[in-house]
Amino acid sequence: MKCFRVELQKSLPNPEIRNPFLIPIECFGDCKVLVRVWEFEAEDETEVRRLYEKALSIGEPQVQGMAIRSIREKP
Repeated sequence: MKCFRVELQKSLPNPEIRNPFLIPIECFGDCKVLVRVWEFEAEDETEVRRLYEKALSIGEPQVQGMAIRSIREKP
């Protein structure tokens, strides 16, 4: 099996923005982003994505609200 390094990210709300209609879709300037990194074995990138989707579907709290930032195969 191959070893993959997977990074997930989630943009955190900026408490200085008072009007919710002004929150940008992407974070520009000062905003906080939570990044989680995992390294684990999988057959290929397809299996990594399948495991991510499974974690979302079962409500894994460490994955909820997070998006895949990168998937890299470790040498």
